[in-house]
Amino acid sequence: MILIVACRNDSPTGERLKWEHFSSANGDFAAPGIAEQAALLLLDIDKDGKDEIFVAGWGDTSVVWYRQKGKTWERCLLDRSNSHSIGGSFCDLDGDGDIDVLFGGAWKSNEIWWWENPYPDYDPQKQWKKHTIRDTGQNGYHNQIFGDFDGDGKPELVVWNKRAGKLLLAKIPDDPKDKNAWEFNEILTWDGQLNYEGLAKCDINMDGKEDIVGGGFWFEHKTGIDYTARKIDDYGESGSAAGDLIKGGRPEVVLSSADGVGPLNLYQWKNEKWEKTTLIEEVIHGHTLQVIDIDGDGSLDIFCAEMAEWAGGNNPGSKTWILYGDGNGKFTIEILSSLSGIGNHESRIGDLNGDGRPDIIQKPFMKGIPRMDIWLNKGSN
Repeated sequence: MILIVACRNDSPTGERLKWEHFSSANGDFAAPGIAEQAALLLLDIDKDGKDEIFVAGWGDTSVVWYRQKGKTWERCLLDRSNSHSIGGSFCDLDGDGDIDVLFGGAWKSNEIWWWENPYPDYDPQKQWKKHTIRDTGQNGYHNQIFGDFDGDGKPELVVWNKRAGKLLLAKIPDDPKDKNAWEFNEILTWDGQLNYEGLAKCDINMDGKEDIVGGGFWFEHKTGIDYTARKIDDYGESGSAAGDLIKGGRPEVVLSSADGVGPLNLYQWKNEKWEKTTLIEEVIHGHTLQVIDIDGDGSLDIFCAEMAEWAGGNNPGSKTWILYGDGNGKFTIEILSSLSGIGNHESRIGDLNGDGRPDIIQKPFMKGIPRMDIWLNKGSN
């Protein structure tokens, strides 16, 4: 049984943590300069111990990135080839010791690309070298993720091709720059009318291998490229996250509404089945979901947020939540009122200034764009 505990207003703001706000809307740093802002990644690209920010989307400039410079963040060009990017993941694809980034094509494109990290020679005005690794099949490679899903010590790439009704997996070839060397294998097919999405990775069955989580399933590796889809719930159009939220036993899975309206659910493996607990009854286009220890107490928390605007719809009162977990199944649910109404799409949490505290990077999809907001975690209230 999961016990939901209401937020206590013990601090002057009613929030557990203090946040220092920076915004491109206030001129604190340059705006991304991208049309619809469809993707955001956080990773330490330059090995300085701090996460850098990567924003991708649609328009002539399709990918930019930010690195901290003093008390602000410098906007740097990554791609100006109108790649119509979405999703995103990262991995050392070429084996040179630094991390490269990858994005898939959205509804206008049937391509997947990766860009070579030019470490340590970064020029803010110079594009990174781009490699196309797929340009076949139907449009719409909505999500991508790297992980060692077969336990061979090498990462694989997993992508949804939504319009084709396929979940695809590819091993990284010896020459990742050669498009013809990439072989994409189907590990799930379905009626294209369904709208599966969302990807996460976690060792669900505790066999020592990372498992794929997405579309209301987790995928168990059998042998070679053979995976078995294990249903968690009929919640295919959902964002996915997973982690040991209730300590002991299998990790828990969290699903949210992504490109629709639905609940935020937690699934616990109990009595040989997935038991569902609804944590928030209604999340409107909850295209932000992450499991991470935000307050540093050693227990995992849930970060969940709503979009404010999308094609054909809007949600002017969009909410951002942190569900603080105690590791035993109790959650204190907190609405971050300062972030309300701005909107979130693939907003993420990472350490931007290297102080060991997780920070929030808030990215709307359409409302007020081009725009990005940074909320630095200043510790307990």
